[in-house]
Amino acid sequence: MKAAQRQKKLLEILTYSENYMTVQSLADTFTVSKRTIHNDIAQLENQGIEFEKKPSAGLKLKNRRGPLCRAYG
Repeated sequence: MKAAQRQKKLLEILTYSENYMTVQSLADTFTVSKRTIHNDIAQLENQGIEFEKKPSAGLKLKNRRGPLCRAYG
């Protein structure tokens, strides 16, 4: 799966999840390394998508219905 496809699916998963998700669980979902997920998150943040990050809990989208999230999907 290419990075753009993975990032789109990543946003879909986080859009529909109300709970925090760990980077490890996301890496397992896509069968990639945690570093790959961190890189995807960084690229999405560079595009203006904001995440809430909580140590030991994981991350989730700050605004699940924001314009960038809708446009990306």
